[in-house]
Amino acid sequence: MLEGRKFPFIERSNTPDVSSTMPYLPLSLTYNHRSLEVMALLDTGASVNVLPYELVRTVVRNPPLSLSLWWVMVGYAALTHPTN
Repeated sequence: MLEGRKFPFIERSNTPDVSSTMPYLPLSLTYNHRSLEVMALLDTGASVNVLPYELVRTVVRNPPLSLSLWWVMVGYAALTHPTN
């Protein structure tokens, strides 16, 4: 069995007077001496992880891995990478 970890719930808001408290995980995405600090929503029940294409493109201009277009969701291109 994997060892459990605890993450703090952080209050965040993208809209004035509307906020939510959820478990966020600070991430540092690094590639070729470029890095980007982001906060990711921690969803322990998810079978899919989502990063906006613009965020991935900022860090990885020419990905060494084969990324393929999977679907378009709410106007955002979604990419998938096999994990096997």
